[in-house]
Amino acid sequence: VMNEGTDITVIACGSCVYQAMQAAQMAAADAGLKGRGLNMHTIKPLDEEAVMSAIMDTRRIITVEDHTVMGGLGTAVAEVGASGKACVMRMLGHQDEFSTIGLHEDLMSLAKIDANGIADTIAEVMHADFEADDAWDDEF
Repeated sequence: VMNEGTDITVIACGSCVYQAMQAAQMAAADAGLKGRGLNMHTIKPLDEEAVMSAIMDTRRIITVEDHTVMGGLGTAVAEVGASGKACVMRMLGHQDEFSTIGLHEDLMSLAKIDANGIADTIAEVMHADFEADDAWDDEF
């Protein structure tokens, strides 16, 4: 846990951790949001306890990774959330397509995994509509 928060959780790995923390600071300054930041330094094994705690506490999750969104951090976090705990989730990373060639900073900007892109996604997710008092603890 890089910083505690109750409004939204940004889970990042690798080079995106720094960008995610900057975006959380921007969101705090602009909108007064209390964002939780998780540095998920390993995807396997995944810290499922930290992910489930984030889902239970904030119900808004953004994953940020500097590679394809398929089969990476976002997928692993989604699998934990699929255990019956509803939340709003966005996976940021490179899409499943050929990338343009350029400087690392430019590629991060194009994929929206730089501080500005993550901050924009935080604002979008904070406006996602769901009822805070919905019974979302499904029992089977």
